Amino acid sequence: MQHSYSAFGLKLVSNQALPGLLQGPAGCPDVRVHIGRIEREDAGSLVHLKRLPHNEAGEALLTVRRSAAGRFHFEYRDKTNFVVDDSGSEVWAEWPPDLTLEDMTTYLFGPILGFVLRLRGLVCLHASSIVIGDSAIALLGAAGAGKSTTAASFAKLG
Repeated sequence: MQHSYSAFGLKLVSNQALPGLLQGPAGCPDVRVHIGRIEREDAGSLVHLKRLPHNEAGEALLTVRRSAAGRFHFEYRDKTNFVVDDSGSEVWAEWPPDLTLEDMTTYLFGPILGFVLRLRGLVCLHASSIVIGDSAIALLGAAGAGKSTTAASFAKLG
């Protein structure tokens, strides 16, 4: 069964229900999400490797590889894996048995779909926003700059 969603300006179709998203209109999807086992590419076909960021022990929290076929392979330290095709129209996801579908969607709805949007030429901003009347303000900055704290302070003020 196919599940259709609209999120981040994209029409998504998934082979499993994705918790946290409301069903959207059916139609031609921008992105197909395949939940289940990922077929492994031959290690010899991986042409680019990047590890980022690192924990206190110096271990990579995320490893990103690009295959000769142009697919991007994301492996998180907890062994959650994603493959994204070079056009950002296909995403495959798998995770170890000690994690849940909800755990996987934390990555999918954040960095993975952010990467898909970037492949499509859209810039994603790490920001907090504040709505004041009919207007909105976006607070941009590096991690730890105080965006959420500032937004929370505005919320406390009403």
